[in-house]
Amino acid sequence: MKTLYLVRHAKASKEPKYYEDQTRPLTPQGEHDIKQVAGMLHRFEVAPDLILCSTALRTRQTLEGLTAMGMPSATIAMQPELYLASASRLFDIVCQQPDTCDSVMIIGHNQGLHQLAIALTGTGDISSLQMLSHQFPTLACVGITFDAHSWSELSLAAGDLDFYCAPNQDGSSMPALSAGFAG
Repeated sequence: MKTLYLVRHAKASKEPKYYEDQTRPLTPQGEHDIKQVAGMLHRFEVAPDLILCSTALRTRQTLEGLTAMGMPSATIAMQPELYLASASRLFDIVCQQPDTCDSVMIIGHNQGLHQLAIALTGTGDISSLQMLSHQFPTLACVGITFDAHSWSELSLAAGDLDFYCAPNQDGSSMPALSAGFAG
């Protein structure tokens, strides 16, 4: 069994003073959202063996925030090729991971992450699938499991969507959270 976690970075600044996209920092709202989502990931017992993180500032700050909030430690690899990677490129990267890792987390960017999550997911809780199909906002996270012994065995639509979560987007205190199991 292999489990893939896809995490979009937290909300980042759009201020014009950050001329280079890769240097955009998190906003105070993004930092707040990390606390909310870290609690959800704890509820789902997310403990990746390996974390692959884009080298953009906002993804590194997201990783730092999640680990500071108690996400279990894992091997971390900073990978420049994750920056704005397409779904196809992300899929290739996932399939190249060592089979000694049963769970891998990618912290990256849209549209590639959202497209990959949709492409890999074939089954799961109807509510989670519907939420995923409609949006993948900043700091959205999914957990997808595969009945596979090797990352190279993964195929499109073969994954089971275990959960979808995202920070609240409407100012309410309730985050978007859906899972196919009681937790």
